[in-house]
Amino acid sequence: MKNTLLLSCAILSVFSPMVVNAGVWDRIKNAFVEPEAQQAPTIRVLISHAIPSALVEVKGKYNVDDPFINKNIASRFSARRAYIEPTKEGIKWGEVFLDRFQVKIVPDDAKTRLVVNGIEYNGILYVYDVGGGKISIINEVPIEDYVLSVLSPMFDQALSKEAMNAIAIATRTDAYHHSQHAQNPLWHVQAKQVGYQGYALGSKNNGVRDAVDSTKHMVMSQSSAYSGEITTFSTNVVTKTQTAKRENSTSLSADEVEVLASKGKPADKILGQIFPNTTIALVHTTIDAVAGRELAEATNEKATRKNVH
Repeated sequence: MKNTLLLSCAILSVFSPMVVNAGVWDRIKNAFVEPEAQQAPTIRVLISHAIPSALVEVKGKYNVDDPFINKNIASRFSARRAYIEPTKEGIKWGEVFLDRFQVKIVPDDAKTRLVVNGIEYNGILYVYDVGGGKISIINEVPIEDYVLSVLSPMFDQALSKEAMNAIAIATRTDAYHHSQHAQNPLWHVQAKQVGYQGYALGSKNNGVRDAVDSTKHMVMSQSSAYSGEITTFSTNVVTKTQTAKRENSTSLSADEVEVLASKGKPADKILGQIFPNTTIALVHTTIDAVAGRELAEATNEKATRKNVH
């Protein structure tokens, strides 16, 4: 990775490609003031596979769609808590959805949570009849929430700010890569393999939420900063208590990251040392323009003071 600043090293967009050279944030900072309304990247997580039933609760209004034909089949205006299971007539969840062997449960309010067997989730649920009287359940969740969920249980205490920022970027890179290159057409990752435990763990006070918010939509890319493309890759963050590595992944040691951060390296330099020839890219353009500008300006100011002295 070139010696460039975190936000101004390379800002790319998968929706409307835009490349920015280091040190020219002022020339493009207004580009994000009124961003187009684009859907933030999501990832589909297989949370239960081939089970006979599950207790599913939605607290509030919701819609039920058939994802196979992308059609709404029901709208409900009150909460529901019932077992969901397959039947010969169709998926049953309090009521039988006739001839529907796959359903998509979509809350009307983004703040509405879904509860599956006692675990709270954000986003959308897909339920598929997989045969043999069994169902599989998939949670489609914004990648930002996914990163928060995966990282939160990994750390009892916060690492330094730049170390946590680097780890958040690496984890998001892995998530985005899997969402774009999944082998299964229905889901991208399996909850048990990636340590995904739903929404509630994001409230832990261990610095993860701040890191996710500070690096929102940032990933590492192996493409040239001037190519207008984003080429992510699989990574795996390993802590002292985690030794298992996912297949075909590149390991990122939290201990190594913390050592580099303690030497004064910012997140982009840390990642650049561990993953050479990568740049930092944005996978979504509808960022908080004010927060992004402040982060970039603070980073530029820090670099300027360092060069002066």
